[in-house]
Amino acid sequence: MNLKHTPRSRNGSALRISGVLALGLCSIGCGNTLYLVQVNQAEQAFEEARELGAEQYFPYEFYSAEARLKEAKVQAAQAEYGNASDLSHEAREFAHRAIIKAKKGRNLSGAAPAPQGVGK
Repeated sequence: MNLKHTPRSRNGSALRISGVLALGLCSIGCGNTLYLVQVNQAEQAFEEARELGAEQYFPYEFYSAEARLKEAKVQAAQAEYGNASDLSHEAREFAHRAIIKAKKGRNLSGAAPAPQGVGK
């Protein structure tokens, strides 16, 4: 049985080039998709923080999340999806910090946590 041997380097190079091109095209067209996923997650976390009273009890985290979420939307409107995605991620992180603090405060006292950093 005589099998023809095709050089791996030619096939491997073609696959690598195809992969790089596909990844490049996806990154161009998928930037807004990644942003949309991240901004939705950030908005959900922000709303949960609001429901837990973060605006009153943890204003630094709450307003940091809000400011980044607003700026993410501005960046996305300018098609700066990388910046928008990063800002959405940061907004979600600040909202999660507020959520954790609010839940921890409720678990310790059974009531809403005391306001921090306001009027002191």
